[in-house]
Amino acid sequence: MRAEERLREDLAILLRTLHLPSFVALHKDVAKKAEKGGWSFDQYLHHLAEQEIEDRRRRKIVRLLKQSGLPHHKTLRDAYVAKTGCEPSVRGVRPASGLRVRHLHED
Repeated sequence: MRAEERLREDLAILLRTLHLPSFVALHKDVAKKAEKGGWSFDQYLHHLAEQEIEDRRRRKIVRLLKQSGLPHHKTLRDAYVAKTGCEPSVRGVRPASGLRVRHLHED
């Protein structure tokens, strides 16, 4: 095994040990992109760190949604309509059932 291949394998193990799954998944492709683009090492590392943080944020949202037990197909609009019986609007509310809502400025 060549030294470069061994170094790559060791790097993947180290990154897994540090719990950096996005680094593991992306470092080879990003390294190629960095070489072609003439990135500095700091730029390369910055890009990988940004990707890791974004992936963690996404995974956290998925985990919290799953833990919440909320139906995944429901929206805030659905909850609002269920609670008020009105469709949300920019200027106020529109009754979902066709009822007329009087505003204070109306006579």
